[in-house]
Amino acid sequence: MKRDIQRIETEQVDLFRRRIGHYEMLYPIGAGGMATVFAGREAGQDDAELRAIKIIHPHLARIVRFRKLFLDEASLAASIHHSNVAEVHDVGQDDGLFYTVEELVDGHNLRQFTVQSQKRDIVLAPPLYAHILAQACRGLHAAHCLKAADGRHLHLIHRDLSPRNIAISFNGTIKLIDFGVAWTRARKSPTKSGRLNGRIGFRSPEQIRGAAVDRRSNVFTMGIMLYLLATGRHPFPGKCASTRIEKILSDEFVLPGVIQPDIPHRIETIILMALAHNPQHRYPSAAAMADDLEEVRWSFEGRGSRDVLTQLMRRCFADTVESRNRRIHDFLKRPPDFPLHRRITGRAESVPVRGYC
Repeated sequence: MKRDIQRIETEQVDLFRRRIGHYEMLYPIGAGGMATVFAGREAGQDDAELRAIKIIHPHLARIVRFRKLFLDEASLAASIHHSNVAEVHDVGQDDGLFYTVEELVDGHNLRQFTVQSQKRDIVLAPPLYAHILAQACRGLHAAHCLKAADGRHLHLIHRDLSPRNIAISFNGTIKLIDFGVAWTRARKSPTKSGRLNGRIGFRSPEQIRGAAVDRRSNVFTMGIMLYLLATGRHPFPGKCASTRIEKILSDEFVLPGVIQPDIPHRIETIILMALAHNPQHRYPSAAAMADDLEEVRWSFEGRGSRDVLTQLMRRCFADTVESRNRRIHDFLKRPPDFPLHRRITGRAESVPVRGYC
């Protein structure tokens, strides 16, 4: 990811401080298959709160289907209002560039946090990871409960849920991000039937089979993440996609207590219920899973709170915070050379980066 950001810096340095709509671009955050993301603010307001400005790649914006997918995502996310979901503040179009303005989560995603923790030999305590996933489940439940303007349930399902889509800020808040592969019964631009969406290692059995999915499919993914945090290993490991798919479909995984003997019994029970092969045997909702996770957290007398998470985040990413501040300072001193839309059109297509925050 660090190398990817450096590529954006060197290849697109002339994008910075250019406007899109009435927003000013400041520095790059990352990019994915559909869009590039920058940190920015309202132009002319130096003290304005920073936002994440997501711009669809121009070569995709020219394709009606992808443009609709991008705008559908923005519409869905803008309808979800919850403290554990990143807010969408604005959606716009400027000279053929389609963009959204979202809440900027000043931190890193759960995958980056766990990787950095392992590098520093930091063992995440059960109340801490129970707290993280409980908060993520609360945000997920809010998305699942989303209704249309006429009161109909939209039955939204996040089909690309993974540790990359759970952001942790430096002040310890947890936010669910990126609904680019979400599905609802009322979605204007559905993904093609039979297509496997989401990262292979975080799909539910029914998702892999192409069968009907509901909110319990996301519960299964949360179970995978809880297993990962509790044991340090993936429940369905494999060097290739076919191996992982085979293990998920065959319900083949080592019990968490075998890998980590001191894992709390209650945590193992939650994992097994979330990873039930039959959706009917799983938690009926992410909220129900969150309730049990919060019970575990409070059984440890409340340890694993936001303050503890804040300390660990700053410990794990102290060097990146300092380098980011230097980078912002350098970008603000660089005068732009070319119009924003001309340089994005020429460069964004060739930036092979993944991830957000």
